[in-house]
Amino acid sequence: MNTRCCYDFEIAPNVALLGIKAQGEPAEHLVITEPITGEIAAQIEARLSDREVTGYNNLGFDSYLLDRLLHGAGPTALFELSSAIIQSKGPAWMVARDYGAQISPFDELDLMHYTPRGRLKQYEARLGLAIEDLPFDPNQPLEASQMPMVVGYLEHDLLATETLRDAVDGDIQARVILESLFGVQGLRRKTAANVAASIIVSEYLLERPDVTLGDVRFAAAGMRDSQFAFSVPQWVLEGIEGTLAFDLAQTIEGTVFDIVDGVRQAPDRAWPKDIVIDEADGLIASFGLGGIHTQDSACQYSGLSFDVASLYPHIILHPQCTPSHLDEAHFHTVYKRLIDRRLQAKRSGDKATSDALKLVLNACFGAFNYPYSLLYSPEAFLTITVSGQLCLLALADRMQRLGRQTHGQGRCHGT
Repeated sequence: MNTRCCYDFEIAPNVALLGIKAQGEPAEHLVITEPITGEIAAQIEARLSDREVTGYNNLGFDSYLLDRLLHGAGPTALFELSSAIIQSKGPAWMVARDYGAQISPFDELDLMHYTPRGRLKQYEARLGLAIEDLPFDPNQPLEASQMPMVVGYLEHDLLATETLRDAVDGDIQARVILESLFGVQGLRRKTAANVAASIIVSEYLLERPDVTLGDVRFAAAGMRDSQFAFSVPQWVLEGIEGTLAFDLAQTIEGTVFDIVDGVRQAPDRAWPKDIVIDEADGLIASFGLGGIHTQDSACQYSGLSFDVASLYPHIILHPQCTPSHLDEAHFHTVYKRLIDRRLQAKRSGDKATSDALKLVLNACFGAFNYPYSLLYSPEAFLTITVSGQLCLLALADRMQRLGRQTHGQGRCHGT
């Protein structure tokens, strides 16, 4: 039996369509105008059981509809649930819980966890497929004359899902390797950031037997409503002394931030935005709460190019860059061990393991900014981004001055 399939729903107030496509086989669809019978439910379960079931945002949407469908929900109930999930600003599971819905019992894999763009349509062209937009108003009842068009659209999305699944197979296998390496199950269902958080916290708890997973989860959740005063780490100040970045650091030191329901609010003071690196040369950098880049028009230039490799992963190993609810020394021990383990795999030619561990190291930083992550820490996230900006700004300032001293001219470009 084929071990993989994909599925998708199309929902309207008066009718729902469920599409299922086994790998390499034609798509099937079911038109739902009333609650399905036990016999049909059994047929659906037979098609989805004992195989990988793939969708796009299915763990945030379709899986709850599938659960309700198999438990007797008709098109009206499915439409109400889908509308509530779409309109909610919170996580889908909280909305679904109020409707008695839960994730289906099948082995589901959500491709949204492997793709950063956020919409299947944004990948269709890259996959060599035509881009098709929703051909009907999902808030209006469907007429019989529209059904062929809707079925065609459903089959197109199933093909796109199957094709995308093939394209991300390497990332999926990386999670399988990580499950084996660390004994942490369910990683295929997680985003890269949550994969990193699961593994790092699992290893952290081995270092701290006095701490439980519940302790970490509770402390991380507390960060969603918190306040902190921003502080530039001492190691940054020592590294940027004598540059314009040092003066900037003094300006932003002590800025107070409030976090409300996982959203960072405006600071209690305005931060500088445009930093003049070289007034004569017109070189200006945009500074803020995220990345830094120079304000240049499109051009061609020649000269030296510097790539600050793995900037954030290396910053994380410095003081004040650990999630504030975790012990810094133990966190650094875990993170450094992951780096060493990856380098060992890379040296031995084990590319699969090296790439899998690279996923964890690179995705760790993203987990700091996700309010429902075990590593959520808005203070550490901001410290890392701003520290990186200040260090790059200091580097740009020094390179610009060095260029003037050695050649009488020079310009630094970068992001």
